[in-house]
Amino acid sequence: MAKRANDFIFVKGTQKLANQFNIKGSPAALIVDGDGAELARGSLAAGEPALTALFDKSAAVYASKSIDWASDVAASSKKLLVVGFETEGDTLKGFEDRMLAKYHDKISFVKLPYEKDSPTAKKWGVSTLPSIYVCDASKDAPEKAVIEKLTGAKKPISLKLAIQKALFKVEKK
Repeated sequence: MAKRANDFIFVKGTQKLANQFNIKGSPAALIVDGDGAELARGSLAAGEPALTALFDKSAAVYASKSIDWASDVAASSKKLLVVGFETEGDTLKGFEDRMLAKYHDKISFVKLPYEKDSPTAKKWGVSTLPSIYVCDASKDAPEKAVIEKLTGAKKPISLKLAIQKALFKVEKK
């Protein structure tokens, strides 16, 4: 468990937090992410092996995950579609960052080749590279359902904010 200590911030709970997270019984361990979403819970009395398993389970949610980028836009059962255009480099690798990993199950990822003045570039309105389009995946023409358009190199935190904003829009429908 000590090897995981640097991966987490430990906070002594209050009665208000116990009520907020519906904690029954003490001593309890509750692991939440930076957004307040619960990752795991257990009893501090369960012993070190059980607590280590809770930490490992929680850390796995935020492990950096590689993305298999599709090469064409197809129908998807996921909520969002992320379409990226880049010529070379790893500017789209930011989506693999651990702070975005928990959103992967809600997103289909597509990387399209960029050729200046190509029909695809015109269809999407690509004028700057890299260009990233976050779209409502439920629409038949995703290029007409763009929720967020990002241009230029973006840090993972900017990508996270765009994803959260887009998810908020699609989930409130």
